[in-house]
Amino acid sequence: MLEKLLQFSLNNRLAAFVFAALLAGFGYYAFSNLTIEAFPDPTDTQVQVISIFPGQPTEEVERRVSLPLERALNGAPGLVRLRSISLFGLSFVTLTFDEGVDPIAARHQVTERMADAELPEGVHPGLGPMATPIGEIYRYTLQSPKADPMTLRTLQEWTVRPKLLQAQGVADVVSYGGLVRELHVQPDPTRMASLGVGLSDISQALEKASANATGGYVERGSEMFVIRSLGIFNGLEDVRRVRVGYHDGVPVTLQDVAQVSDGYAPRQGVVTRGKDEDAVEGIVLMRRGGNPSVVLGALRDKVNELNARVLPDGVKLVAFYDRTDLVNTTLKTVFKNLAEGAILVVVVLLAFMLSWRASLIVATAIPLSLAASFAYLYLRGMSANLLSMGAVDFGIIVDGAVILVEHLFHKLSPSDHHTPIDNGKPLAVNVFNAAKEVARPTLFSLLIIIAAYLPIFSLQRVEGRIFSPLANTVVSALIGALLMTFTLVPVLCLIALRKPKKMRESPVLTWAQRAFDPTLRFAMNNIAVVLILAMGALGSAVMLLPRLGSEFLPALNEGALYVTVTLPGNMSLTEGRKLTPKLKQLLLRTPEATEVLSQLGRPEDGTDATLPSNLEIFVKLKPLTEWRKNIHDLDELIAEMTRNLQEVPGIDYNFSQPIRDNVAENISGQFGQIALKIYGDDLDQLQKAAEKADDVISHIPGAADVGVVKSGETPQLAVRIDRRALSRFDLDLGDVQNYIETAMGGHVASEIWDGEKRFDVTVRLPPSTRDDLSSISRMMLPLKDGSLIPLSAVAEVGMGTGRAAITRENGQRYVGVRMNVRNRDLGSFVAEAQQKVGAEVKMPPGYQMSWGGEFENQERAMKRLSLVIPLALLITLLLLFSAFGSLFDATVILLNVPFALVGGVVALAYAGMPLSVSAAVGFIALLGQAVLNGVLVLAAIRARMSAGESLMSSVVNGTRERLRAVLVTALLASLGLLPAAMSHAIGSETQRPIAVVVVGGTISAALLTLIVLPVTFYLACLARDALERRRAQRTAAVAA
Repeated sequence: MLEKLLQFSLNNRLAAFVFAALLAGFGYYAFSNLTIEAFPDPTDTQVQVISIFPGQPTEEVERRVSLPLERALNGAPGLVRLRSISLFGLSFVTLTFDEGVDPIAARHQVTERMADAELPEGVHPGLGPMATPIGEIYRYTLQSPKADPMTLRTLQEWTVRPKLLQAQGVADVVSYGGLVRELHVQPDPTRMASLGVGLSDISQALEKASANATGGYVERGSEMFVIRSLGIFNGLEDVRRVRVGYHDGVPVTLQDVAQVSDGYAPRQGVVTRGKDEDAVEGIVLMRRGGNPSVVLGALRDKVNELNARVLPDGVKLVAFYDRTDLVNTTLKTVFKNLAEGAILVVVVLLAFMLSWRASLIVATAIPLSLAASFAYLYLRGMSANLLSMGAVDFGIIVDGAVILVEHLFHKLSPSDHHTPIDNGKPLAVNVFNAAKEVARPTLFSLLIIIAAYLPIFSLQRVEGRIFSPLANTVVSALIGALLMTFTLVPVLCLIALRKPKKMRESPVLTWAQRAFDPTLRFAMNNIAVVLILAMGALGSAVMLLPRLGSEFLPALNEGALYVTVTLPGNMSLTEGRKLTPKLKQLLLRTPEATEVLSQLGRPEDGTDATLPSNLEIFVKLKPLTEWRKNIHDLDELIAEMTRNLQEVPGIDYNFSQPIRDNVAENISGQFGQIALKIYGDDLDQLQKAAEKADDVISHIPGAADVGVVKSGETPQLAVRIDRRALSRFDLDLGDVQNYIETAMGGHVASEIWDGEKRFDVTVRLPPSTRDDLSSISRMMLPLKDGSLIPLSAVAEVGMGTGRAAITRENGQRYVGVRMNVRNRDLGSFVAEAQQKVGAEVKMPPGYQMSWGGEFENQERAMKRLSLVIPLALLITLLLLFSAFGSLFDATVILLNVPFALVGGVVALAYAGMPLSVSAAVGFIALLGQAVLNGVLVLAAIRARMSAGESLMSSVVNGTRERLRAVLVTALLASLGLLPAAMSHAIGSETQRPIAVVVVGGTISAALLTLIVLPVTFYLACLARDALERRRAQRTAAVAA
């Protein structure tokens, strides 16, 4: 197969160029249309069910909405986790499905099952937007020097949001802040009683008073007239003139018993930006699977159209956060590292081969291999991201091209030590014959490197979605490079060798040879010393590895911070607004912070299930190059901000970043790197256990931002109905409850249209009748005979407490504790925390706790890798056996692989980095490189032994012969990722562990391959020969 491909390429040279041009063109097209993200989407398929139950306390929301929905939705095909949170007036249920479940199919299943839930009248559950946690791609505020918050919110809902939803790929636009306009109908209980009108009369009259109807059509001559009955509200006067009853034969209108006015719905959230303390914000969510670059391009066109032609004079839509900035910054970092790596690869080739032509021929495989990778990702519908592209090592990818070009140039070019082949045959035939000699080893070398990446394909869930694009990108680039090696590269070599130039010996190689020869002689003469030193180095690395600590992934610096502040649970939205400017001022003390946007509470549509005491502050940061000299990383910046925030007592805070915060909350149900969940039935017991765990964890070194999540008590005004009193006054419990619900919480009785805009008409008693305990006690209830009695006559009104939030997972209540880890590795922190919490937090029977978040992902990934890496080694062993036809040789090579890990471990320790899943991927890539070095050396040794040389001579001369190849491949692999290993720019954090391991490990792999492998092979051959002689002696003795 390979020979036919080589033969075809050399006989049809134009076809090779056409193939390369087509690949380059399609690769460019694929890259232009490829989905490129700063970070891969790691989340499972999820569906959110959002139910608004206005005015209802948390306990009622759980009992009447969340539990019925859980019962109806439980058991959906593919469902792996069912989580719900009940808040004041809101139920938020999240269903997580298994891998492979189509999001649209999952949403259909949920929609069908929702219909079976028995919910209160007026509660209509809806599905959350079809977006992912990394889908928040754009944030903006509406700004105007004259418009008030109600006008801006109305523009946001009825003008801006519909226009932005027209942009292709936008899933939803969440409106936040401002005042939602509604018409208030505020009845006067005294006048109602005197005129014999009840609250139900007002509500029913309003429900019937605004509607249009049709009477079909009539024909008149040649014309047809459609009949319309127009009766919808056109203004406040129409509402005021609604008849609500009769008194003494005189119609009673709404204005006789109530005040009708423009107003706004009770606030759910408040947004501030800069000096604007009452802003209107929009959050644009991208549809799942969308291309951020394409969606943001379409979105910006709509924004420009709004600002230029649609919005009123003086109103502007001003962007606060645009994901394009992060994508462009990270891409700049990646391509800078890739370009520098490619340049270093060419420089190494030039230094060893001293031929511009040979170096440039190899270099052509670099862009073409990338083009092949982009084409593959595009055809598979996969995305490229910072992590996947940053792991591409051009030095490893062009190994095959290097082997082929180096062999062809040295065999077919004259040199001081070599005369080129002159057999009278055409140059194309000689190129073919020479290429055929190394075609099989080249193929096997790349197959071995590809086999090393197989464990990454087996990763599942979160870690699988993070690293699968990486494995696909690298393997497709390797295959693309392999195709170029056997098509375009031989043709380019044929053209270059038509006028061969004398090959000079590289001074670098000469120097390396002089240094290596005595070293190799010493090693072969002192086998015991070499083995002791090698085993000592390996043992030291094994002992050092656990001391490095462990983590899931290094945090990507997104160029912004997301600070979640938990205010005291009993703090109202109004008081929270007063504290917000102080907190913003403290954060802006840090010079690196340029602008802040805060969100207190939640949006009215319930898409973000948070408490009124939840304050989220988005902090934009200056570029890294503009930071102060004494601030080196994000942790130091956070430490300074933490010290500033400590000036405000009684608050908890959590530092994260926009994407990371959303991903963490989506996966574990709460923000923070690590999530501790305590499950049980009694909320008081859960709260006590969570607070004890909070106290224990806070004293563990490395703990940061520790706090109990969405829990605790909130004050309530409790109205306890006296059933005997109800009987005395001939009242029904349901009538009284409905009266209280409407009077206090409000009832949407109708709607009013203003052009295309629709606003609710809400019936609610005036604030003066419900603003404190005594006012509520004096609230007048109408009796059936028209008289009035105070609420205190049939009920006891007093203070009480209730739950701020009730969280549930898989049918059980739980209370969560969140935490971050700073200045310490994740693995050792969790181990200590588990031990101390387990020892000090005592729980009743039936209660349990579980640890999740990044720690859970790390544990699962490492466990999976520990199972599949042996399988990858077995595949590598089979490939080696196929290449050498000897299990002995294959085993010797594999036994030397662990020595290659020494450099990777030392490099991590030197860089001060823990062992992460990213670093583990680097070790996997290193495995293939180490095996490739072993193949090169052992193949040369075996060739000399087959030619009749002695064992010692074959080992020494074969190793010397492969010095050039091993040094070149090692330097190419290490220098190809050296820029990524040394980079500290935004976006480099996720690449560095892989790069550091490969750079350090490749150097140690080369040194140990050139010294330890010859010694090991020599010793193994002597041992095998001794065993064979002993076996032969035993056989002879038995025969005798």
